[in-house]
Amino acid sequence: MRLDLGLRLSDGRWLELADLRGTPVLLFVFATFDTISQASLTSLRPFVPQHPEVIVVGIAAQPRATQLVEAWAYALDPPFLVGANPYGYVENGESTLGKIEIVPTYILYDASGYQIDRTTGLLSEADLARLVEPLRRESD
Repeated sequence: MRLDLGLRLSDGRWLELADLRGTPVLLFVFATFDTISQASLTSLRPFVPQHPEVIVVGIAAQPRATQLVEAWAYALDPPFLVGANPYGYVENGESTLGKIEIVPTYILYDASGYQIDRTTGLLSEADLARLVEPLRRESD
């Protein structure tokens, strides 16, 4: 599955995920109201600076996400880009991400934009490091 989706970022900019090809991407699909998604920031905060080879992007997957993601990002100050698809493609399962059954969901894409792994739930910092381990093997 190719990485192809447009997002309205929390700061108002527009981001086409396809423009990130050339660098591995870890999507953190979350809901602003979900406590597990919020708790996931505990692991993501140290992970992001320790893994500069991966671009982390948060995507809110819920109705009216674009209205809520700015406040969520302001209140929780995640160390990565955060946005939502304003057309409802993510929460309706109509995007290239496929159906999101559980939040948080982590989807890892290689530098070519192909999905190489997907997992759900509350991950530790070590879990996140193991998730991106295949990227290190690819670069060797």
